[in-house]
Amino acid sequence: MAGGRTAGYEYAADFLAASINQNTKTLRYTLSSDLSEKVEQDRLYEQAYEDMIKILDETSKVNKKTISGELEGSYRFKTGDLYLALNKVDIDYSATYDGEWVVTLRFSDTYNFEHNN
Repeated sequence: MAGGRTAGYEYAADFLAASINQNTKTLRYTLSSDLSEKVEQDRLYEQAYEDMIKILDETSKVNKKTISGELEGSYRFKTGDLYLALNKVDIDYSATYDGEWVVTLRFSDTYNFEHNN
């Protein structure tokens, strides 16, 4: 797995190592983590952000101040470390309006080796 890290696949290697470990716990990464920064730089994040804007536009029309749910559709990383580490992810959201929208997006994935998952 060290070879994966040196080839630029840091998270793919970490997730593979965690999946082999019998005592694996859920892996969590905070907003300030390197992984979160990598996700924010990917086109998939931009797509999720654009989809969230549409939801907020609709929500504003009905005057709701707090919303949450799961973004519908298929969100897949296309290349590189994020493709190998995460591939298809589910994206949950929560948002609160108090003069402006404050939005939280949470990406989750089940590391299970299923094709296209």
